[in-house]
Amino acid sequence: MDLIYLDRLFNAIKNSWKIILTPYYILMWSLNKDKHFLNKYYWKIYKAGAEPYDFLSIQKLRKRGINSVSDIKKKFYGMYKLIHKREKFKDYPQNTFGRLIYEHFKDVVNPEDLIKPIESDPKVSFRTYMFKENTEYVKAYFFYRTLLHDLLHPITGYGTTEEGEILLFAWQSSQLPTGGDIAILLAAPMFMENSKKGFIQIYSESWKNYKLGKKANLDAILDANFSDLVHEDIDVLRKRFNIQTL
Repeated sequence: MDLIYLDRLFNAIKNSWKIILTPYYILMWSLNKDKHFLNKYYWKIYKAGAEPYDFLSIQKLRKRGINSVSDIKKKFYGMYKLIHKREKFKDYPQNTFGRLIYEHFKDVVNPEDLIKPIESDPKVSFRTYMFKENTEYVKAYFFYRTLLHDLLHPITGYGTTEEGEILLFAWQSSQLPTGGDIAILLAAPMFMENSKKGFIQIYSESWKNYKLGKKANLDAILDANFSDLVHEDIDVLRKRFNIQTL
């Protein structure tokens, strides 16, 4: 039985998988009910799965000297201001990092919209509970990580299609994993509606991309002041960070 046959078979039955996963979505919906009896059970499971990943990612930042809330906010606001002034990069040469920032973010009316979902995300509130020793640091970390993800789109070349997001999540998860990304990588390929590829092929490419992400120079990425790199040719920048993609 070859992979093409398996791919077609699984695509044929993937709608039935949605029925199997219905209890999961009901459980997720229950998170909006503050006193729902399922919450405590869900969060016990989520904590067991997410905490090791989040802790590992946060430790990587701390090893680079990003130890305080002010340290991480400085990084965050540097990226936020870069996106905010994207119009200034409109006339930069075609292959520069600045021009790619403009092209990627030109349709964003308000950069605050990029981070608003975090403020209301119950998972972030729970993660700050898991890291009781410094909840402000953890909350700032997730704001930082979200904008870093957005900047990695033009850096890696992966778009914001369903397929592009999954491949970038896979790439990024090899360096700064979170439990949420792992869940996306496991479930999202089954529900893709706009890709011509079957989800077995997407899983295969995600795994390859995960391994490529491990080769990236994370220290250089974490240390980077992206505002200083807007004039740089993207190919040069990718070599500096050892960015490898499919």
